[in-house]
Amino acid sequence: MSEPLAFRNTCHQCPIRHRAVCSSCDDDEIEQLNQFKSYQTFLAGQSIAVRGDALDVVASVVSGTATLERAVEDGRTQIVGLLLPSDFIGRPGRETLQYDVTAVTDVTLCSFQRRPFEKMLAD
Repeated sequence: MSEPLAFRNTCHQCPIRHRAVCSSCDDDEIEQLNQFKSYQTFLAGQSIAVRGDALDVVASVVSGTATLERAVEDGRTQIVGLLLPSDFIGRPGRETLQYDVTAVTDVTLCSFQRRPFEKMLAD
């Protein structure tokens, strides 16, 4: 689900701008990121990503809380981490996700297409 946000058109007004993955970007780099970013909102309880899914995007949590989870052999689910605003989902260089990600509260992500993001990191 996508949702218009007050800071959608300008990263400079983003509430996580100075502590997220983009915090060290200069104005030119922010402009580059704008070319392949989008915002997505997930409702509390909704699955954001599933372990083993293709990692087409990486993302910063803009608002809300999510869990990183994994299934254990006896069928239980183990929470291995919490994601809070400015935390990052995904790892550049990986093709798939290592954990399930679930929204605990309503979550808004600033998502970046993985391949252009990795190219920008390399450059």
